[in-house]
Amino acid sequence: MSDYPYVLASLFVLLIFPLGYLSMPRLKNRQNRIFVHLLIFQILIPPLDFAAGWAEAYAATWATPARAAYSALTLLGACWFFLFTIDILRLKMGGALWRRFSMAALIVSEAVTLCAAGVGRVELLSPLLRLFVAFYSAVSLFLIFRFRDRLSRYECVSAAGSHMLLLAGNLVHIFFPSHLLVSTANLMAVINFFLAFENPHLYMSNRGNTFNVRAFREVMEERVQKHSYRILAFALRDYIDMRGIYGGAQMDSGVSMIGQFLVRTYPEYQVFYLRNGRFVILGSETMDWNQMQKEIYDRFQAPWIAADAELDLGVLFIQVEPATGLESVDHILNYILLAFENAEETLSRPDGLIEADSIRKIDRQIEIKRSLDRCLERNEVEIFLQPLIDSRRRVLAGAEVLCRIRDEAGKLISPSVFVPVAEQNGCINLMGEQVLEKACQFVRDHNLDEIGLSWLNVNLSPIQCMRKDLSERFATILEQYGVSTEVIHLEITEQSVMDISRLEYQIQVLRGIGFRFSLDDYGSGYSNLSRVKQYPFANIKLDMGIVWDYIRDKDVLLPTIVQAFKEMGFSVTAEGIENAEMADAMTALGCDFLQGYHFSKPLPVEEFVAKYTMLRQYT
Repeated sequence: MSDYPYVLASLFVLLIFPLGYLSMPRLKNRQNRIFVHLLIFQILIPPLDFAAGWAEAYAATWATPARAAYSALTLLGACWFFLFTIDILRLKMGGALWRRFSMAALIVSEAVTLCAAGVGRVELLSPLLRLFVAFYSAVSLFLIFRFRDRLSRYECVSAAGSHMLLLAGNLVHIFFPSHLLVSTANLMAVINFFLAFENPHLYMSNRGNTFNVRAFREVMEERVQKHSYRILAFALRDYIDMRGIYGGAQMDSGVSMIGQFLVRTYPEYQVFYLRNGRFVILGSETMDWNQMQKEIYDRFQAPWIAADAELDLGVLFIQVEPATGLESVDHILNYILLAFENAEETLSRPDGLIEADSIRKIDRQIEIKRSLDRCLERNEVEIFLQPLIDSRRRVLAGAEVLCRIRDEAGKLISPSVFVPVAEQNGCINLMGEQVLEKACQFVRDHNLDEIGLSWLNVNLSPIQCMRKDLSERFATILEQYGVSTEVIHLEITEQSVMDISRLEYQIQVLRGIGFRFSLDDYGSGYSNLSRVKQYPFANIKLDMGIVWDYIRDKDVLLPTIVQAFKEMGFSVTAEGIENAEMADAMTALGCDFLQGYHFSKPLPVEEFVAKYTMLRQYT
């Protein structure tokens, strides 16, 4: 029998602990159910320990049954610790795995008890049971170490620490029977697991007792595997604008009121808040989402009274179920978020439900994002080269490096589609670095003189200009490939020039290490000559729009602009050259370089090299 002071203290805490835990909102998922079972067994074990000890002292007839029951609960308790570890490590559990482990624990415990009683060696029962329990903890520690990458550092330390406590407590019990700390070790392990994995505050959003994104992921991992769910998601229309109109405090209060309304109105379902005015109601296949959507929509026809202000808010809806064809939790989350981001442009239904046509566009965006992530992760970003032609000699002078990615079928995705996605997702920096690396690799691996190539233009996005370590990163890449800044020029769009303070610093630093700059797409925005003059550009590239406008309706504006650039010391490139007439007209204006499909579309590297190496040999 265990030391009574330790057992009584542990039992008292274990009785109080579940009262607080069960009174708080909890996720309806397998991990929570396993933890509840774990708690129940830890509460039942100490009283049975008392009962077994009392029977051995005062009622010998009941000693063996009581000890058998205690043994069974002890092993089952260890089994639930093990199963909880399996679940937090996201190891696949069959539906009957817990039953198999429980049955095995029961069989082993009863066999050990009966054998010990049968041979008259009851004193061996406790050490043997503790050895089995220690085995569960040892296996759990091995699994935690083996799959530690599936947990955060804090979670890994907490899980390993819990099983070390269990292992130590049971080993102490075996080797030092007079110093039994098993109940205390069990209690500390339970609290450790609770703080790291089951603390409701980890999963609450602080918006009207709703759950957060982490909770949504936890629950949906299980639901997606079972293909058993229905999701009714909705978002507040123009949420960012509404925060500006009503103020942050009032909108936060309003969002909390909406969350409370949902939790109160639909207690049988789980409600999640995905930030920025987006809610998700998760239910089973029988959830009547059409009726719920109508009820929520009707409620939004009246204002929400928050912090002495009436909030008149609109709402957008989307419905998701397994038949929608989403394969993972990330896919579902992206689907919902992209649907609301694009809904304002495509929504036509008065009840706010996003329709199938919009959904197909969302699917395409998700596919593009997945392709982009895959290409960046595997370093499969490709570069194509489009020639820059000397306008007088009509021979190759330089080339613009253009980024290309492919979808899973190997088809090229338009840059106008994937570049905005990369900028929104924050991966434009990685993409830009991979493009620069491949451009440097091209320079290193090819004889530029044989091709007739003097330099490459690499595009620099406005978001890249925000990086403080941009110059260091670029210098490191060029040094790695042994490439001079005389060969790599940087193109900055006219949009970048709009933010003078951000751009000025980057240009100064990059020019300091030898980079030359071109201003791309001049004429597509609102830059004027005085603003352009502030920057030491080497080349100005005229946007194809103003080139085409001049060809259609010749006037004095473009010739004046080109002449002004020439007098300011800039060379000029005309983009969008589609035919010989355009090429001759731009040459006559004084443009130094020409770029467009008349000379060549962007080509894969090897095709570009083959074409211009051959042309070089015959000119």
